[in-house]
Amino acid sequence: MKESVSLLFGGIVKKLKGLRTIAVFLLVAVIGMTAGCAKKKTGVWSVNEGQPNESFFGKNVVYDYPVKFEECTDAAGIKWQVGYMDVTPQNANGKVLVLIHGKGANAGYFGYVMRKALAKGIRVIAPDLPHYGKSIAGNIDKPLSRSLDQTREAIYDLVVNKLGVKKAVYLGHSLGGQWVMGYALKYPDAVEKLILESPGGLEQFRIPMFSPKFINDLAALKENPIYKKMFDAEFAKTPEAIRLFYYYKMKDASGKVVKAPLGYFVNDSEYAQFLTEVRVKMITNDFNTVKGKEYYNYVITYVRDVFTLGIEMYPKSAYSIYEKYPQIKAPILVLFGKDDAFIPTMVSGMKKFGLNKGIILPFYKMMKEAGNIPTVKLYSGVGHFPHTDVPDEFSDDVISYTLSNRVSGAETNIDSW
Repeated sequence: MKESVSLLFGGIVKKLKGLRTIAVFLLVAVIGMTAGCAKKKTGVWSVNEGQPNESFFGKNVVYDYPVKFEECTDAAGIKWQVGYMDVTPQNANGKVLVLIHGKGANAGYFGYVMRKALAKGIRVIAPDLPHYGKSIAGNIDKPLSRSLDQTREAIYDLVVNKLGVKKAVYLGHSLGGQWVMGYALKYPDAVEKLILESPGGLEQFRIPMFSPKFINDLAALKENPIYKKMFDAEFAKTPEAIRLFYYYKMKDASGKVVKAPLGYFVNDSEYAQFLTEVRVKMITNDFNTVKGKEYYNYVITYVRDVFTLGIEMYPKSAYSIYEKYPQIKAPILVLFGKDDAFIPTMVSGMKKFGLNKGIILPFYKMMKEAGNIPTVKLYSGVGHFPHTDVPDEFSDDVISYTLSNRVSGAETNIDSW
């Protein structure tokens, strides 16, 4: 292919001596297209901007597998419409894997993990948490001040009561990692194993922004200077800024694109592209339209979930779950990228100790003392999204642990870290 390109453009350059710039431009374009072929789209997902008065997630975001809907009830009696994928392979072996997405994400970005797990006979259930993804449109009139526990109650109603899955392996990414640990505390009999991918919930916060006073007062939270700044910043994001940030890029003072200290995806992969397109194409400035109401709902939830995460990590409060982790009896697999840019966070005071000593080791020792030794694996050259940065290795590890409790390259003795 490269030889053909060289011969083709060698001729063009000879004939168009005065148009050397055009020849170079065309050569770069063709080589770029050739290189792009390596990132072949394997799923059937699609993302379109759509029209203002139609549901963005309902009509313009397509996941790899059919999405179903159930009305699920939390302990307060609120009925949530939950969108979810539930796929049972023909060669089903009885194992069930439930995938819980992270903050600002949706179940669609698990497409590759689902495909690999299904090929190994594992049934996969992947719900969108209320106010995310396919669970936005049907809940526009539901409280934006919902807690993580309310979403746990709704998903329990879905998986255990509606779908009849009494026990499953639960995988949670980022916010989803903290979510599944809280779920295991709340519903221990429903959890066979836990897989924590770049999990939140492994550090405590002792700062006022996570005060219980904001639990049922969204108006006060929106006026708090810290949260207000986050709301304003999120609403102000442009497609260009999102595309740059997601891939560890930013513009310096001169407008030059440079490497950024934070970002989502170390490697460009199919489902990194999916999540990027969803975030970019949902943007609208008219909050009175159907699409605009969904976008407003998304942004408010995305920022407020900083609080819903933090309140569960507020030490010795009625809402804290961190001190309760030793009660978890289900086997635990912890998976982190060594280059995670978000954990430890800046607000916990653990940043100076790093990921190993500040986050993983304290959790490991706490669980070991309780008699439940976690299995731990770190991926080199990987950030906060292992399942998109190294999709094959990550999926193989998840499948292996689901089927056998074994993971290649993992450790169960990290006391010396």
